[in-house]
This record gives sequence, C-alpha cells and structure tokens, in this order.
Amino acid sequence: MFQQGEILANFLVSGRGVVAKSLIQFKINNSEIADKGFTPEYFANEINQDFKKKTGIDVMAGTSEKKLPDNTLNLLKIMLEASKKVCTDNQSLINMKGVAFKGFIPATYGKQVADIFNEKTGFALKQASLKFRNTYNKPDNYESEVLKKMEKPDYAKGTVIRKIVDGNVRIMRPIYIKKACLPCHGEPKGEIDVAGRKKEGYKEGEIRGAISISIPK
Repeated sequence: MFQQGEILANFLVSGRGVVAKSLIQFKINNSEIADKGFTPEYFANEINQDFKKKTGIDVMAGTSEKKLPDNTLNLLKIMLEASKKVCTDNQSLINMKGVAFKGFIPATYGKQVADIFNEKTGFALKQASLKFRNTYNKPDNYESEVLKKMEKPDYAKGTVIRKIVDGNVRIMRPIYIKKACLPCHGEPKGEIDVAGRKKEGYKEGEIRGAISISIPK
C-alpha cells in the first residue's frame, strides 16, 4: 500500500504541474479573453500524458509498464475523472471576462480533486504545508513532524516518507517551489500577490509542503 499511495501522490503532482503550465499557455488569468480553450478533455489528456511519461502508467488506456498493486489503476481512474470534473466545474470561471485572477491554481485544483477522491474512496488525500494559506492545508501532528524533517539541510531532496501511524498507511511526498510558483510565493517576502495574500519569500527549489495520503487500515 505504500507503493500505491506514492503513485497516487505522483498523479496529483502531475495534475498540479499541468495547471501551472496552463495558467501561462492558455492565459487563464487574462481578463480580456473569454473562451480560453482549456477544456476538461484537454486537461485530462495532458495529465495522463505527463503521468505516463514519468511513470509508464497510461490511466486512460488502463495499462502499465510495471506491475501495480491491486486496485491502483481503478484509483487512478477515479482521480483522473475527478480532475476532469474539477476543470468542468471551473469552466465558467476560467472563461469569465472582466476578472483577472481566477483562483484556478495548483493548490485549489489539488484541494478540489482531493475532496472528490476522498469521498469516493475513503482515503484521506490532502496538500499540507507548515506555511499554509488555508486551514484545509494545515498539517496534523504527524504531518508537521515530517514537514519539519523535510526542511532540514540533511534531508535527501525528493525522498518520500512512508510510515504506519495508528494502523493507517501514511505517505508524504514533498513538493517544491518551481519558477511558476514564484509570482505568488516568491520574493519580496510580505508583498501582496494577485490573490491578495502575502508572499512567503520562497526561492525556486525550496520545499513548499507535501502531498499527504492516509490509507485506512
């Protein structure tokens, strides 16, 4: 189940990456453009292709280059369908003229997908950060402990933490600040970003938080 959790975390990271790339490619926050062409079908296909390139797993085709834990492909399909639904539900906002910042960003995408996925599976998938902007990203005690460990200089970057906690399988996959994150989370620290929040002053490559998954016993 550790492997399964890590695979699911990696899928969410792929979705976040496609959102970040598409914000620029489709000019989602351009208030003068109505139909952006960022369709749910395009979004789902891009996530699938990105994930396939990184893992060898084709969720749409239901195939994998390597043997997967039981039910993993089904769980990935649920997450892909959730991603498509999130894009569908946000179409009117994405294509709204006269509004610059749409709020359709990697973090909100991840939250909305996690809500759907958790309801359908009974898992507890979330994005957690010590510098959380929204309470739903507030880490629990275990997540706080792991995030502090991930921030230490001797932590091997990219290492996924796996542990059994109270009988549940816990997986935490770190996520890092990329160039596309800097307009909202970079420098100068304290400056107000387009979302009306204070920038944290991150630099590219620094840890932002982690994808956290708890699989019930």
